[in-house]
Amino acid sequence: MDEMRWVDFVPSVMSMIASVGAALAAFGSLHVSREAKLLAEQSTLAIHHSEAAIVLSVAIEKLVLETRVFAEVAYSVCAEWPCEIEEFDHGEAGGSNPRPLRHVLADASEMLFHHEARQRKKYIHIARSMYSIVRDGISNLNNAEYEKLLNRADGEYSDFETIFGETSANKHISAAPAFRWACYQLNRRIEKDKWCEIWQNSWLENGWLTKFRYENSMIIPALESIFNSLKIERSKLQYSVFPLETNPSLCLKYDNVLGIVELLLDGCSLDMVEWHAQNPSKDDVIQLLVHSMGIARLVADALATIDGSQD
Repeated sequence: MDEMRWVDFVPSVMSMIASVGAALAAFGSLHVSREAKLLAEQSTLAIHHSEAAIVLSVAIEKLVLETRVFAEVAYSVCAEWPCEIEEFDHGEAGGSNPRPLRHVLADASEMLFHHEARQRKKYIHIARSMYSIVRDGISNLNNAEYEKLLNRADGEYSDFETIFGETSANKHISAAPAFRWACYQLNRRIEKDKWCEIWQNSWLENGWLTKFRYENSMIIPALESIFNSLKIERSKLQYSVFPLETNPSLCLKYDNVLGIVELLLDGCSLDMVEWHAQNPSKDDVIQLLVHSMGIARLVADALATIDGSQD
């Protein structure tokens, strides 16, 4: 009887094993099928967007070539110009052991750029919003606040945000202690008449901002050509089976390069400050200079990302 029961039981066990095996095989087949489908979709996208990828690659190569000199000038505005300005520094007016003035200028322009970048993704929006320090000014600078900030910063060599904390993306930069400390340093260590002279000289024939504007104007035709080629290629795909948005990686690269070109075309011409060129207000001149250095820093940062967009 026991043997009969065991024999009767064997087919059931074998059937169960076979069912499990079939289920596993089916699951494996489904997994392979999904992978095959994904590969097929990726292959189809690659084929469908091959021309767009080629157009982007050509645009990037042209952009790198055409902006090389402008990128160097933008970097020099941030690095070499502050060194020249430092020659007029009265360091003793900024504390017992103040940071070099070139570092103060670098801190101020970097804070301005990074503060706006925390709120806005597009370069063109960052450029436009940086003008707020000129439009709104830096209000209520006073001796009591200066002494309070001096007690914390004097003798410290770190950047000002390390000492006072990062500027808040939710508040105007003029309210941030780190940025206000930079403004105190700039206001006290070079007299306003000299700042006005520095600003006016930057607009002379060989001045830093004249060089910056000139190199920017020289690349406008090439930028317009690049911008139009990318826009046309994108529009060709807009109503196709696979618009560019179906390829997130390629779409992001298009957005990045178009954003940089848009900045170079419309966001860094210094039009908003040029009318202050020869008659700056003494109350605005430091903000005008920091804003202009911030724009140059923004351009240098944007152009430095171009090669990375090919990865």
